Amino acid sequence: MIRHSISRAVSILACLFCCGCQSQLDSSVQGTVTIDGVLADHGTIAFYPAAGGAPAYGNIAKNGSYSLRVGQGNLRDEDASRIRSGDYVVTVVVNAAAQNGETLGEAGPPKPGPRITAEKFATKDASPLHVVVKPGPNVVPLELEGAAQTEAETVNATETMAGPPAATQPDASQEGEKSEGAKQ
Repeated sequence: MIRHSISRAVSILACLFCCGCQSQLDSSVQGTVTIDGVLADHGTIAFYPAAGGAPAYGNIAKNGSYSLRVGQGNLRDEDASRIRSGDYVVTVVVNAAAQNGETLGEAGPPKPGPRITAEKFATKDASPLHVVVKPGPNVVPLELEGAAQTEAETVNATETMAGPPAATQPDASQEGEKSEGAKQ
């Protein structure tokens, strides 16, 4: 009798746990990435849940578009992959093509060229990109500045000793806009 009750309790808890996990994958995210107003034609993008958990990844296609997925996602239809709704910190990395056929190590993959996106977009700890993903389909265009523009702003700020330029500071009034797209 006790074995039967324990077995039933474990079965019920397993069902609740599995059903709960599946129902949380209630969103899809797609969008485009532009750098200084030009569509990116390659690169990677990651959405890190602010509350912790598995990040969602995507590759930037030649037309500047991306779709996110957690793990392998939906292998038959990448655009149908689901993630959890909630607050995310976004990272984007786009590098120029490898120069002179250089590789990482002997017979390794091509060595990435110089970074095209600004350094601040490369890590979740530094990225100013924050997006709220709502249940259902989400279209999130990301408009970023490039590495050269950011370096010029830093030089100007250092020369004037006035601190960082206003363009690099997150604007609290844009918080509502960031759920529709992130501009930095």
